[in-house]
Amino acid sequence: MMRFARICPKAIVLGLGLMLVSFGCQRGESSKTPAESKPAETKGKPADEKAAAKPATARDVLDRMVAAYQKAKTYSDQGSLRLQAEMGGQKIDQTSKFSVVVERPNKLQVQAFQAMLACDGHEMRAAINSIPNQILVKPAPAKLDIKNVLQLDPNLTTRLSDFAGPPPQLFLLLAADPMKTLLFDTEAPKLVESGEILGRECYRVQIKWPNGGGVLWIDQETFILRRIAFPTDDLRRNIGQGNPVESLSLVGEFTDAKFDAPIDPKLFAFDVPAGAETVEVFVPPHPGQLLGKKAPAFKLQGLDDKPVTPETTADKVVVLNFWAIGGEPCRQSLTDMENIRQKYKDNPKVAWYAVNIDPSQVKNEELTKLFNEWKVALPIVRDDGQTTAAFKIGEPPLTFMPAVFIIDAKGVVQHCELAGNPKLVDTLPTMLDKVLAGEDIFQEPLKMYLQELENLKKDAKSLNEGVAMEQPIPQAKIAAKTEPATFKLTPLWKCTDLKLPGNIVVVGGKKGPERFLVVENWKSVAEIGLDGKQIALHKLDDLTEQEYIGSLRTAVGADGKRYFAAFMTSQQRVHIYDENWKPVASYPEDALKNPHGGISDAQLGDLDGDGKLKLYVGYWGVVGVQAASLDGHKLWANRTDISSASSLAIAPANAQGQSDLFCASDKGNIVVLDAKGARRGEIAVRNRILRRILSADLLGDGHPLWCGLASARIGEDTAVGFTASGEEQWSYPLPTGVHQPPVEPIVAGSIARDGAGQWLLSGADGSIHVVSAEGKPVDKFNFGAMLQGLATTQIDGKPVLLVASPTGLEALRVE
Repeated sequence: MMRFARICPKAIVLGLGLMLVSFGCQRGESSKTPAESKPAETKGKPADEKAAAKPATARDVLDRMVAAYQKAKTYSDQGSLRLQAEMGGQKIDQTSKFSVVVERPNKLQVQAFQAMLACDGHEMRAAINSIPNQILVKPAPAKLDIKNVLQLDPNLTTRLSDFAGPPPQLFLLLAADPMKTLLFDTEAPKLVESGEILGRECYRVQIKWPNGGGVLWIDQETFILRRIAFPTDDLRRNIGQGNPVESLSLVGEFTDAKFDAPIDPKLFAFDVPAGAETVEVFVPPHPGQLLGKKAPAFKLQGLDDKPVTPETTADKVVVLNFWAIGGEPCRQSLTDMENIRQKYKDNPKVAWYAVNIDPSQVKNEELTKLFNEWKVALPIVRDDGQTTAAFKIGEPPLTFMPAVFIIDAKGVVQHCELAGNPKLVDTLPTMLDKVLAGEDIFQEPLKMYLQELENLKKDAKSLNEGVAMEQPIPQAKIAAKTEPATFKLTPLWKCTDLKLPGNIVVVGGKKGPERFLVVENWKSVAEIGLDGKQIALHKLDDLTEQEYIGSLRTAVGADGKRYFAAFMTSQQRVHIYDENWKPVASYPEDALKNPHGGISDAQLGDLDGDGKLKLYVGYWGVVGVQAASLDGHKLWANRTDISSASSLAIAPANAQGQSDLFCASDKGNIVVLDAKGARRGEIAVRNRILRRILSADLLGDGHPLWCGLASARIGEDTAVGFTASGEEQWSYPLPTGVHQPPVEPIVAGSIARDGAGQWLLSGADGSIHVVSAEGKPVDKFNFGAMLQGLATTQIDGKPVLLVASPTGLEALRVE
């Protein structure tokens, strides 16, 4: 569901999930002379003397730190994380728990933010403050590692990472290669002047991450990490929102950190409180849990200071629309709701309220002004700070927004709509009429919610077992060729000049399609005319011997010039070409010398609407998402809000010509970034982990529709239609198996004469699945060969299906 992250000082105090944030001197620190820059003389000394020699470089210090953590049999601290900020005269000073205790091989206690995890060697138990009365219980692993701690449960991982990612002690103690994570995509670390913490002399290692510089304070005697000051760039931009931030820091203090000290066994114990439920997966609060039950007591206040409570609305059907300023889905939901209200304006049995959840800093006058601009006359009421939580739509700044509730005249919750549904105008009146007639309508949405719970348990189990990494890849057998049932395919032409055609891009002009571009043999791009004849073969000579391409992107800037981007998932660079296929840049330029975890996706677009195309790149691993100019200059990077992005999609531009970037993350949610790379919000399609996402205006009404590919486990894919607020609208399972060539799995196109669009899905068995814009199956047929590329177009005004396979590129007229 859409979770609008209203970034403001209050939001930070409430625990906004931001990481890697600041460094700077703190009170009580003392500086020493800089560490020597000359190498230490160790040649010819015994091994034990070499080990005791003073480190010569920052890398030496870091190596010794990692070795100390990896060698330690026990570790304990009383760590904390302190956030301090000042902007506009407002001060923030918040401290959170950030502690770790480990006794190898399998005893653990972690306290971070609002979550706790303990393992006594027999069972792992965890609790989350925001999900009360639930205790997660799992069997203890024989040996702790970073995966079986951070993949225990998706909600637990998120809560352990709220401010700065998981505690770094976990990686130093449990990761196989902590240095790889610590120094990924960084400049060479530097030794700066040493310091002292509570009488302990510390090396200070400065590291430049993509989002700013930070400093590690490492004990000169034990090489234990005593303090880490995180970089500030992303957080400063996010909380400032264009306003100056006078001061900002986020510092982890690892108080009383010790290696190999005796540990009280009681630290690993975790008794289940009376009345708590033991669960296999955390089930967070959700509005679906209220369906069919008495609505929570609420106390809202109108802009005229009059209260709105269950008593003041007794014997009426109540429609509550929770919203916040700054979100397009909320604006659309409210304008739709106003249109619905007009049909019932003379019905005294229905009470309508627009429940604003913004903090008190947002004045009533600002809300009234917005409603006047939107032409919305719904009565505005303000949340008392408790109603939002009572209705289980989350706590600001992370909430299921917008959210619509129908409460019947008896006070029972009959429906909850986690909005963003473009059909709200059509569906809500029908439900409202039934409720007014005294009918119960909660059964169907409740059934859907209960099914979501089952999916959540299944997905959490898959995550915990690591099936995506450990299960064998299921092989798909190519199915025998069949014909479609609802339409006829007639061969138009076949281009057999291509040795190994791949993914297809249709290049259009003002009057329709002009040519087709096809990835050819991993190293070239073939240009095919509308008659199926090869116009040109563009050999990409700038590729190194180890580089290949599998996907193409293209866009036209405000200057009318077309550019292309070519890349292969998991490789190191995206290659940019002009309209004549001359190399413009490769990004990141230094990736071959400083390799990363691999590129996952790339898009060309203009998020800020200045008329200049940019390149947006998603990465596997911990690099997150970056934007670059077409000459290869990095514009911004964000791995604070999203560390690993599996897919990117650019939303349609708003009235100001600006767009958002939707990024599918490895956590299963979709992070929404603005033109500057700042987080605008989050979408979580309940109980789905989407690895691919695509947006398209299939109905031609200016409203984008969304489709994603969810994978419960490798080779078991389901196409999912969802709204901009994260509500699942439909699902369509695909045949088991994995595509051998890297095929674009979802294509938005049209094979209908009326121009209406469909989703075309590629099956690993060579099947092609056609699903309507609304998610209804249209047809399914087997092509009879391995699918290597899929697209649709129109030739001579008639719809055409383009298919790339090992035998060439075929154009099939759809009749």
